[in-house]
Amino acid sequence: MFLPFYLSVTFAGLETAILVPKLPPLSRKKDIYYNNANNSTEDLLPEGYTPLFQILGLPFIPILKLLQIPEAAAASSTLVAGFADMLLPSIMSGAIQSDMTRFIIAATSITQLIYLSEVGALLLGSKIPVNIKELFIIFLERTLITLPIISIIAHIIF
Repeated sequence: MFLPFYLSVTFAGLETAILVPKLPPLSRKKDIYYNNANNSTEDLLPEGYTPLFQILGLPFIPILKLLQIPEAAAASSTLVAGFADMLLPSIMSGAIQSDMTRFIIAATSITQLIYLSEVGALLLGSKIPVNIKELFIIFLERTLITLPIISIIAHIIF
């Protein structure tokens, strides 16, 4: 399953990279030079995570059901957990029996990992005025774009 998995992650990542910059908050950022930038260095990280993921994952349940993903309720909290830790979605999905659902969780969490470890860190380290709230909004947008793409591919494979 390596080749279909890798190609799914690559395709979903490319599609997301094309679409997300056209959506707010990134599309609302002004094209200004470094010297005119208004930088904010007061980014705060949220404390605690555990029950928060179940609550934040609730809106994903209807989407997962619409995409006909088995064990939608169990998978929903894993989609938001990728924001906190790269390994957490895999640990949380341990009880899920469906190969298709595990494929979707794994591929989605890899695209989330790439975003947070590379693109998200690059955004925060750059002079683009993006705060933690906007970074989280972009994370959710990328997840909402990636999820249907990977789900369609999973339906074709499985």
